Amino acid sequence: MNINKDSLKGFQWVEFKEHPKVDFQGRENDLFGVSAGKGAGFSDPVDGSFNDEEYCISLMEKILSFSADQLSAFLNYMCKQMKEPIVWLNSLDFLFHKNRDHDFLKNFDSKIIRLTGFIAIKRVELNRISNLRKEKFDFVQVREALEMMDSFEEKQTFLKQRRVEYLQEPLSNKEDRFVKQIDIELDFLIQTRTFQKEEVKIKRCVFTGSTSYLAELFSTLMLLRNRKGKLLFGGTTIDFARIICTFFCKENGESFSENSIRMYLNEFIAKAEMSKS
Repeated sequence: MNINKDSLKGFQWVEFKEHPKVDFQGRENDLFGVSAGKGAGFSDPVDGSFNDEEYCISLMEKILSFSADQLSAFLNYMCKQMKEPIVWLNSLDFLFHKNRDHDFLKNFDSKIIRLTGFIAIKRVELNRISNLRKEKFDFVQVREALEMMDSFEEKQTFLKQRRVEYLQEPLSNKEDRFVKQIDIELDFLIQTRTFQKEEVKIKRCVFTGSTSYLAELFSTLMLLRNRKGKLLFGGTTIDFARIICTFFCKENGESFSENSIRMYLNEFIAKAEMSKS
């Protein structure tokens, strides 16, 4: 579709702050590529400027000629090229909203309504992904996930994987706080393992009973109180679970699962508290 500029008199143009360069060699790029002027593609002209008017016209030529399936695929494709896809979507939405009463667009009411719907759906999807990323790269959540893991190898792999995934995100770099927090945690993990392996030689006590019975015995200790009603032992179930797994092992020499011990401790303590009330 080629738009006659004379039909766009009085049209209000919108600034698109982001317009990545695209290689037009591929078939998909031929279909979805948007030009910012004759032969410019996504690239700025030689003088370094960018023609928003040409870009807006090129966008409209593409969008108004697309089928519903093509339009949805076009938005998906374009958003993948952007560092801030929601900003680009907002500019696109504003372009059509700002000129909704222009005579040229009145012939495309149904397509514009469809476009508006697709943009709204894409916004919801991007916001959901953004929220998931925030949760995924929240260091408090990372620490909570680590507490549920037993082995050094599992924790180390998890931390390294989070670090790599974060650095693959747009606009991220090694100086970001999240990366530094991961690095500190990895260093601490390695130092702790070295300390346990080289400096502390512990001969663990063998416990021949079940995991749940061992946890039950320790839950009894955790709930012991002095004459004034104060607990004799301080510490959380996480602390006690680590103590148990450090100093006790099964008959075959295997370690008890820290996660299982912690689960049983919480269960027995909760039952004890309920029986008192």
